[in-house]
Amino acid sequence: MKKLIFFFVFLISFTSVQSQCNSNPYLVSGWGGTLLLSDSSSISTGSSTNYSVSYLWDFGDGFISNQQNPCHTYGDISTLPNPWYVTLTVTYFDSTTSLNVCQDTDSIDILFFINPCVYGDLQISASGNNLTANQSYSSSITVCPNVYPNSFLWSNGDTNQTINVSGPGLYSCTVTSNVGCVYTESYNYYGTLTPTFDCTQMDIFEANNNFNVLSFQSSYLNNNYFPELIDSLSYWEAYTPDGNICGLYPMNGNFSFQNFGLGGSPSDSMNICFYVYLYDNYYQHDLSVSPQQGSLCSSCDLFFWDGSNWVTQLINTTYDCDLVNGCYDPGTGLGTYTSLSACQSNCVIPATYDCDLVSGCYDPGTGLGTYASLSACQSNCIVSSTNEFSGIISRKLMKIVDVYGREINAIKENQTLFYIYDDGTVEKKIILE
Repeated sequence: MKKLIFFFVFLISFTSVQSQCNSNPYLVSGWGGTLLLSDSSSISTGSSTNYSVSYLWDFGDGFISNQQNPCHTYGDISTLPNPWYVTLTVTYFDSTTSLNVCQDTDSIDILFFINPCVYGDLQISASGNNLTANQSYSSSITVCPNVYPNSFLWSNGDTNQTINVSGPGLYSCTVTSNVGCVYTESYNYYGTLTPTFDCTQMDIFEANNNFNVLSFQSSYLNNNYFPELIDSLSYWEAYTPDGNICGLYPMNGNFSFQNFGLGGSPSDSMNICFYVYLYDNYYQHDLSVSPQQGSLCSSCDLFFWDGSNWVTQLINTTYDCDLVNGCYDPGTGLGTYTSLSACQSNCVIPATYDCDLVSGCYDPGTGLGTYASLSACQSNCIVSSTNEFSGIISRKLMKIVDVYGREINAIKENQTLFYIYDDGTVEKKIILE
């Protein structure tokens, strides 16, 4: 028995000379809990040409990989020793003989100063009556698709990613990722997609009191403690009362422009307007949907130069009707309606009608139809009817001949005639007295 054991050891010693393994794991890069690892092992295959090499990575957090150069993202490391080790086991196997095997294991230590879960995020978005929990994990290495939401638990007991809510209220969701990160976020659903922004919070004031170069800003933009965000569509507008537009500027704080009227000389009065499209973290801006998403604030101030300062004269708030976006303040004080309620009461697309000769009367939905009433349209809208085959064929008469084939130029009574057409058809006619 001892001889057999000795012989087995001898064979292993002999074959190890023919093939050797040296495991050497290498950390390529790592940030935010994500590591890109590489195998730099050395393997001597000897004279063998029929072999295989396998890799086993143990990341120390309960996850393993058989890839040669894996990428791994860590989750909650609060229960792991610090530092801990990533090990790589390299196994060489010669399929010609099961005795020609070598294996080696080596490790590298991993040290994190911040729990990788802090790089994750959870946001709740709203669409109609639906709330959706969206969990993401930020990392500079995008080749690691191994982090994903594993479970959802809402405050109402629902375990789906998207839930349908029946009414306003505060809803919270806890998401646990597959690597053990736990995120909780709340959402105050008001039953509408319109943020509660008070447009009177916007203000305009001149910043430098220079007659030729004007600078304007808003304290709301420069000291914004509100949850709403300024959409990229938002802008400032500056123009003189004589109609010269001095410029349009993105809504990003204060702005400056040169004071020029239509004649090229500085103007002693200036209209400064803002058009602010607002939405919060969970909204996209779209005023054309119902209910509207986001909100629009717009207003203008009229500034006079008193010799040393620009003095504000507020333009009266009036409203015009936009059949797409609803009531808005044109900022000129010359709007059609003096109150928002009066505008909203009349800002309705009137029912008008156009005539379709196939389908009949219809409302185009623009208020610009030809007829103001359905009855007026129906009285004038005659719908054409078509038969499958009318029996009428477009053709041209070539000549008229008698029974002897002689061409007839003058029609006589009581005579049998034949009308020959260009499509090859012939009609027989008798002209009676």
